Amino acid sequence: MYQYNNHNQRRSGLRLDVQKRRKKEQRRKRIIIIAFTSAMLLAVFAVLSANGIINIRGLFGKDNDFKPPVYTDSDTQKTPDTPVATDTEGTTPDTTETERVPQTTETTPPPVTTPPVTTPQVTEPVTSEPDTTETTPPDTQSDDTTDGGDSSSDPSSDSSSDSSSDSSSDEPSSDSESGNDIIVSPPENRFEWPCVLSETAPATDDYFADTLFIGDSRMQGVELACSKESAATFYTAVSVTASQIDTREGVNIMVNGAVQKVTIIDAIKQSGRQFKRIYMMFGINELGSGGGTPAIIRGYKSAVEKVREIQPEAQICILGVMPVFNSCKYVSGYKGYEANPRILDLNIAMIEMANELKLHYLDTYHLFATEDGQLDPAHSSEGIHLSGKSSKLLMEYVKTHAIPTNN
Repeated sequence: MYQYNNHNQRRSGLRLDVQKRRKKEQRRKRIIIIAFTSAMLLAVFAVLSANGIINIRGLFGKDNDFKPPVYTDSDTQKTPDTPVATDTEGTTPDTTETERVPQTTETTPPPVTTPPVTTPQVTEPVTSEPDTTETTPPDTQSDDTTDGGDSSSDPSSDSSSDSSSDSSSDEPSSDSESGNDIIVSPPENRFEWPCVLSETAPATDDYFADTLFIGDSRMQGVELACSKESAATFYTAVSVTASQIDTREGVNIMVNGAVQKVTIIDAIKQSGRQFKRIYMMFGINELGSGGGTPAIIRGYKSAVEKVREIQPEAQICILGVMPVFNSCKYVSGYKGYEANPRILDLNIAMIEMANELKLHYLDTYHLFATEDGQLDPAHSSEGIHLSGKSSKLLMEYVKTHAIPTNN
C-alpha cells in the first residue's frame, strides 16, 4: 500500500510540474507577443513622426513648442513658441521637432524676397509747408526726380534739409538751392524709409549701459550668448508674443534673493530704471495667429504703448523678424517655405508701423537671409534660432546701426 501511494504522489507531482511548465511557457509567449507588438507600434509611430504625419510628444502634451495653431475670433495665438534659443558655444536647446539641415527641393516654392511696391501712407506731420506750385525746369522733369532712393543721396537736396524740413520725414521736400520746389516722394522700398536705421560709426560699449532688449526665445538666445560680455539688460521669455508682454510670466528676475518668473512689463517696473533705448523683438510666434498681419500689428502697437507708458523717455527700436529654414516642419503652424513669405510681409508692415508711431526699425531680416529668402545655414543649426557666434554678430550689427542721440 505504501508503494502504491508513493507512486500516486509521484504521478501527481509530475502533473503539477507539467502544469507549471505550461503556465510558465504561456507567460513567456505572452511577454514575447506583447514585446513584439510594442516594438512594431513604436516603429510605426517613429516612421510617422519622422515624416511629419504625427507629433508623438504632442500626443502626450509634452511638446509645447510646435503645435498647429488654433484660430479664434479673439485674434489670440494659442500655439506656443519655437524652442529655446540655440547657443552653439554653450547651452543647446531642445529642438526635437526642428529639421537640423535645410532641405530645399525643386518642388518647394521659394519665398518672395523683393518687397511689394506700393505707395507708402504718409503719417508724419508736415514740418514745413512747401509751395504747392511746381515749377520744375524741363531738364529735371523725368522719372528719376520722383525716385526717393536717388533723391535721398543727391547732394543738392542735402543743403535744403537744414532750412526746410527734416530729411527723415515722409512728407515731400523741396529743393531750394535751384530756386524751384521739387516734390520728392519717399522710397517705394520700405527698407529704405528714414525710420530704418542706417549704418553708423560703431558705438562704444557704453551704448548698451542704458539699453534694454525685450523679446521672445530668439532674443533669449542672444541673451545667452552675449549677456556676460555686454552691459545691456535683457528681459526675455520663451513663446511670448507682443500682446503678451504684460500677461505671460516667463522672465526670470531676482526678488528678495529668490528667482521669480514675471512678465516683461513687471520686470521693467521692478528694475526701477529709466532706459535710453529699448529694442523689441517679437513676431515669429504670432505668424499662426488668427487675423494675419493686421492683427499682429495691432498687438505690437498695444505693446509699444504699454512700454512707452512706463518708459516715456526711451527711444524704441523694432527688430525685424528673421527668416527660418525652408525645410522647417513647423514654425507657428507653417512649414518653413510657407512662413518665410509671411515673415517678409510682416516686416514691411512693421516698418510702416515704425514710421507711423515715430519708432526706429533695424533690418535684421536681410542680415541673416539668403538670396532665396530663408535663414542662412551659417547662422543656425536648427533653422530658427541663431547660434552663439551669430548672436554676437547681431549685437555688433546693433552697434554699427546705432540710434541717433539727437532723435
